[in-house]
Amino acid sequence: MQSLLKKRVKQQEDAVALMQSLIHSTHTLQQKLVQRMGQADVELAGEAAGLEGKESPVLKR
Repeated sequence: MQSLLKKRVKQQEDAVALMQSLIHSTHTLQQKLVQRMGQADVELAGEAAGLEGKESPVLKR
C-alpha cells in the first residue's frame, strides 16, 4: 500500500514538473511572438511610409 502511495506521489510530482515546463515554454513562445509582431508592425509602417514617400512616425521613435 505504501509503495503504491509513493508511486502515485511520484507520478503527481512528474505531472507538476511537466506542467511547469509547458507553462514556461508557452510563456517564452508568447514573448517571442509579441516581439516578432512588434517588428512586423515597424516593418509594415516603414513600407507604408515608403509607399507614401514620407518617413513613418513609428520609425522616428
